[in-house]
Amino acid sequence: MTPREKSLYQQVHPVKLLVDVGSSLASTWLLWEARWISAAVVGFVPSVIVTLWLVAFADLERLRGSRLGAYVAQHMPGRIVALRGVGQLVVWAGAALHVAWLIPFGYFGIVLAWINGLWDPAPPLPPRP
Repeated sequence: MTPREKSLYQQVHPVKLLVDVGSSLASTWLLWEARWISAAVVGFVPSVIVTLWLVAFADLERLRGSRLGAYVAQHMPGRIVALRGVGQLVVWAGAALHVAWLIPFGYFGIVLAWINGLWDPAPPLPPRP
């Protein structure tokens, strides 16, 4: 598996998803509390460490062969990953500025980016092996 493929499939590894969701929630709360340095550390460091570890050591072949892996390969180009990032920035802006409605709005944007395959004209997912 190439480094590019590993970078793609690590996004849907359960550990990565858990760390990203946890880091997002914790860093958002820290920003609301105006704890900027802690929020930056919590918001970025765990995700980067898990990404590096998964790309270097994890066996991601099972994910590539899964329906979720096929979905990510078809519906998660760089522009969609960037939209997920923009959604997170909206969440953080809402927390930092104490504009509460921006937080769910940003999370809604992240969810829309993840489920973009529902309206993307890419071919249907192959049957599960």
